[in-house]
Amino acid sequence: MRTTLNIDDPIMIAVKSLAAQTGQTIGETVSQLLAKALVRGEAPAIRNGLPVFPATADRGPATMELVNKLRDDDGR
Repeated sequence: MRTTLNIDDPIMIAVKSLAAQTGQTIGETVSQLLAKALVRGEAPAIRNGLPVFPATADRGPATMELVNKLRDDDGR
């Protein structure tokens, strides 16, 4: 299907670059990116109005100690 879209310049630059890297047309690249974005995944649980994401095995839960360290170290 052919259509006209207004796409912000920085996004179009990124799409053109990705298309060149993958050997696809710009249309193919945009279609692929939109298809991935439109796939519905499982929505995160909501607690106190904020999304709650599961802890990964290699990181564990975010403790107050970790939060304070990241805040104080600016995440470094």
